[in-house]
Amino acid sequence: MRPTFNIEDDIELDDGFYRVLQRSSSLVKLLHLKLKHVITISLAELRLRAVNLAARIVSRPDKLDVMTDLEKIQVSERTRHIVELLTGVFPGKAKRNPAYDPATNLADRVTRKAAELHVCERTIWRWKRQFEEDPETGLVDRRWFRRGHAYAKLTPALSKAFAAVLVDYPEEPTVPLAQLIEQTKAKYVELHHQLAPKLAPATWYKYLNFMRGRTNLKASAKARRSEARRPTRPMLTRVPTRPGELVELDATRLDVECILPSGRAGFLTVSTAIDVCSSGVLAFTVGAFGTRGTDQVALIAQMVTMPESRHGLLEARRRLMQDHPDAGLLPPDEFERLILHKPFVYPSQMTMDNGSDFQSNTVYNASRARGISIVFASPGQPTTKPHVERFNGEMNRSFAATHAGYAGDSAVNKGRRKHDLLPWDLLLHLLFDWIYGTYNATPSKGLHPLQPGRKFSPYEVMEQAEDIASSIVETALPLTPDEFVRSLPSDTRILSDAGIRFANHDYWNDDLNPLRTVQTITQGLSEGEIRFHFDPDVRDRIWAIGAAGELIECRIRGIELYEALPHSTERAAAARRAQDKVITSTITNLVTGGPVRPWVAPKVSPDIYEDATIGELEIELAAMNPGETGLFDPDEDPL
Repeated sequence: MRPTFNIEDDIELDDGFYRVLQRSSSLVKLLHLKLKHVITISLAELRLRAVNLAARIVSRPDKLDVMTDLEKIQVSERTRHIVELLTGVFPGKAKRNPAYDPATNLADRVTRKAAELHVCERTIWRWKRQFEEDPETGLVDRRWFRRGHAYAKLTPALSKAFAAVLVDYPEEPTVPLAQLIEQTKAKYVELHHQLAPKLAPATWYKYLNFMRGRTNLKASAKARRSEARRPTRPMLTRVPTRPGELVELDATRLDVECILPSGRAGFLTVSTAIDVCSSGVLAFTVGAFGTRGTDQVALIAQMVTMPESRHGLLEARRRLMQDHPDAGLLPPDEFERLILHKPFVYPSQMTMDNGSDFQSNTVYNASRARGISIVFASPGQPTTKPHVERFNGEMNRSFAATHAGYAGDSAVNKGRRKHDLLPWDLLLHLLFDWIYGTYNATPSKGLHPLQPGRKFSPYEVMEQAEDIASSIVETALPLTPDEFVRSLPSDTRILSDAGIRFANHDYWNDDLNPLRTVQTITQGLSEGEIRFHFDPDVRDRIWAIGAAGELIECRIRGIELYEALPHSTERAAAARRAQDKVITSTITNLVTGGPVRPWVAPKVSPDIYEDATIGELEIELAAMNPGETGLFDPDEDPL
């Protein structure tokens, strides 16, 4: 279900009714019907201020392109019967059927129609509702497009075993299909240390035919080797005519070693969504230890949300600029302008590989809830996603190679010292600036089908296509901030006295106090457990779900002190080290009879307190520990 509004109808906002005058990219110009003044707002603000906005199923005529002739006939026949149910006239007949006269009771008409078609009454009611929501394609049987219908038992573990067997099969001798199935069962035991699932023989052959892709399993070894060397044709033959019609997803390692949230040095994994029509990046997310299904759920949530609606994004940017003023981040005003002018594109179909993170049920449910269909690429064939694969290479060549910690293909760039590496959150925002400020704004040839020799940027292609699509009656809207939070991945923890312990941090909000005395906070969870949503790219806050279903924003304990004094932790640690050194040296000299040497404060890590004198450190210690001098007096008795 997608939140939409009709540009030909008046829309109600929080301060009255408006008429749509013009829509350009992600901006809408509205006329107040009573006050007669004109305003221009973004789709995100429109979505937030709209009143009584119904979510509808957007008609997708491209569904009819992948249906068989028999399925099209069935849809047409259902449509005729529902029209007769509602109007009393069967299409193609001039006379009205008195049994379905609109003046009679609708429930009686539904009963007669169910008896006529030999189906239950609930099916007729469902067909009626689907027809009213989408008269064009609403009666298409969704089971024809549902991945879990015919392949519900094709788990990610079983897909991995099939892929491991089939990836080398083009170079192997031809064997019977039954032998390939036995090899898959043995590979499953080798990979997962448990017996393969018990499936019917027909199911094994069906799954093998699905996983083989374009490989002809019965052809000779020579023919299969020749076919394997041939470039793969595009998976979908149709060319997208608008942004969002086809989107490619993939995850790859960013070749920049950085400091991970755990404090160790490592690499980030970047998941990216590329629009095929414009070759622009719609959204991206990062993972510290590979990608999981939760990371891809966050990626889908970002695609259907404007960046300005993401909680904590601007606050994290300001904190990073305060801590790293020379990092080269975009200024706050330029960053906000970049966010507000980013075109909004709602995806319709996603192409992704067969990785376990993409094949998880969480990804399937999240995409289905937003009305986005999924197409899986052929195993071992990255050329079925050429746009996102090309972006992965460009990201490592143009972005990663310019930062400290780059560990590309050369061994010279590896083994850098830890203090030369960037923190993961700073690297994330630098990548944000490069993608949305450089990559999506760089003109290149071949993006416009009518002018292949002229240079256009992905943003320009999106804006031109959106201007053309602005005449479409139904316009998809982005999610509100609260809807974005509820679309993020979730987890459960015990609510303790310190708060919610998650990712090595304690998160707290004073509104959690009343919940500590509630035995069952959320139905279905254990006593004391609480569910919360989290954003993988924003680690300073989570959103707990209260007993009434409300969202409670929880921050890391002590983060207010960190934001006020960004170096307070480092200064306190340096002062403690200085104090310990003075005490140890003085006591040792007093016991051994050696001279008490004057002590010089060691240097702290490079910051504004680098050249602090002993007196300044004493003042800092007195401020942090009132009543204590903080330095050792050699005239006092140390014992």
